[in-house]
Amino acid sequence: MTSETSFQEPRWFDLQYVTAVMNKYTGDQLQEIKNFCLTPATVKGENYFSVLYSLRVEYVLKTASNQTQLAAFIVKSKLENELMAQLEDDFDIYQREKQYYAVISEEFEKLLNSVNDKCFLQPRVNYIDDRVIVMENLKLKGYNIKDIREGLDLNQCHLVIQKLAKFHALSMVLYKKDPDIFRYHLSSNISENPSPLHDMYKKAILSTIEYCENSNELNQYVSKLKNFSEQIINKMIGVYSRNLDDRLLVLNHGDLWINNIMFNNTKDNEDVLFVSLI
Repeated sequence: MTSETSFQEPRWFDLQYVTAVMNKYTGDQLQEIKNFCLTPATVKGENYFSVLYSLRVEYVLKTASNQTQLAAFIVKSKLENELMAQLEDDFDIYQREKQYYAVISEEFEKLLNSVNDKCFLQPRVNYIDDRVIVMENLKLKGYNIKDIREGLDLNQCHLVIQKLAKFHALSMVLYKKDPDIFRYHLSSNISENPSPLHDMYKKAILSTIEYCENSNELNQYVSKLKNFSEQIINKMIGVYSRNLDDRLLVLNHGDLWINNIMFNNTKDNEDVLFVSLI
C-alpha cells in the first residue's frame, strides 16, 4: 500500500507480512493496523547484496483505547535478482548478518550490561526471518549518514574507531566463551577454489589499470598495478585467512565504509552506530 506510482512493492509484501512484523514489535499486543506504507530507503544501486525499504505503520494496541500510534522501520531484504541472490547464497552473506542480529548482538548486549555499559553498536532489530531484517529507523533518533563526497572529520573518525574497538573486544571475549556462535563467520568468502569473486577482483584491477593508463597523473602507477594484478587473488586469500595461532581473534565488520556508518552529532548525544554487519 503505497502512493509511489513508480515503485513496485516486492511480491511477498502484504498486510499479512506487516501484521507478523507488528505482532513481534508489540509483543503480540497488536489490535489493528490502520495503514502502512513501504517506500525505497536508498537510491537504486547504492546497495549491492540487499534492498533497503522504509516502512511506516499506523497501528492500535489492545491496551491503548483505540489510540493510533506510528512506527517506522528500515526493512533490509534479500535481492530478487537471480544472479546477485545466488552470489549472496554462495557466500552466506545474509546468513552471516542474520546470525549477527538474531544471536551475536544479543550476547554482545549482555556482556555490555554486565559491566554497566549502556552503549549500542547497531540499530535495534524488531523482526527477522529468512528473507528480511526489520530494524528501527535511526533517522527518527537523529542519526544520519555522512556525505561520501565530504568524508569524515577527525572527531568522527575517532568515534568510529572507539566503537569498532569495543565491537572487536566484545567479539574476542564472546569467541572464547562460545566459539560456535560464530560458526557462520569462520570461513572466508574467498579461497583458492575458483569463484565469481576471483573474476570480480581481476576485472576490478584491470579496469583500474586501464583508467590509469589514460591519465597523465596516474600513469606512473601502471607498472606496479600490473605486478599486483598477477598476485591479487593470493593477496586477497592472505587478507581473509585466519591464523589460529594468533593471540587475538575478532569479528570484523565486513563492510565498514561511510554508507554503513550512522552518526548522531546532536548536543546531547554524540554517537555512531554500525549497519550492514556481515
